[in-house]
Amino acid sequence: MTDDPKAQAKPLKKPLILSGQEIYDLIMGGIEPELLSGNLDSLSQQHEGETPQTKAERMQRYTNAFKEYKEQYEKYMEKLHTEVEEYKKAAMKYIETLTDKKEDSALEDLESAISTS
Repeated sequence: MTDDPKAQAKPLKKPLILSGQEIYDLIMGGIEPELLSGNLDSLSQQHEGETPQTKAERMQRYTNAFKEYKEQYEKYMEKLHTEVEEYKKAAMKYIETLTDKKEDSALEDLESAISTS
């Protein structure tokens, strides 16, 4: 067994923090792939010449997609918030463990020095 407190402490699992665009694409990709960030600039070209009825149907589909996106986004952010809070608690515990082990080691060294004098 090693005396290095860092070697004995459990490694921390960092939460994955994505950019806003990555979060958007992650969620929207499962709902309405046409609305991925990389597709937005070409939507008007893709649907050029569509009938008013087809356009209205597509707009309703997009409206529904954004409603679903909002729900999934809120769940995603709740989960991320929980992961960040858990990481913070684990980091604090890790620091306490390192501090406790260093203090224990210093006390043992002091006791050893006193007993050998």
